[in-house]
Amino acid sequence: MTEGLDLRLHFSGPDHENWLSVLVEVSAEPFSGTYAFQMLSSELKALLENLQELDRSVGKVVEISWKNYEGNIQLSLSLNSRGQIVGHYRFAAGLGWEGAILSGEFHADQSYLGGWIRQLKQVQRELA
Repeated sequence: MTEGLDLRLHFSGPDHENWLSVLVEVSAEPFSGTYAFQMLSSELKALLENLQELDRSVGKVVEISWKNYEGNIQLSLSLNSRGQIVGHYRFAAGLGWEGAILSGEFHADQSYLGGWIRQLKQVQRELA
């Protein structure tokens, strides 16, 4: 949860090729909805590493970007020197930006990073 976006990801898998099934529940007032997509275990690892990099960079100006291979979820986070984060997201119901698209901006501060990192580490442990 952040100011402007409530996102819940439910993971299952991985299958024999390391694909994870992800059910997304998203709320960005006045919109809310659910959809499903696939991502590789390595993509989850890359997202975690990006968040850890951002956490190590508190006090600096840093930007990270991440998207999945299937091209239906994209995230960029900009951290300023005061620890404030501005995030931009883009979610598509279909592959390659087909179907309904939700995009927008949210705000957080560095205090959110530890929770996001712990949650992704827990997901990795549960899926291992």
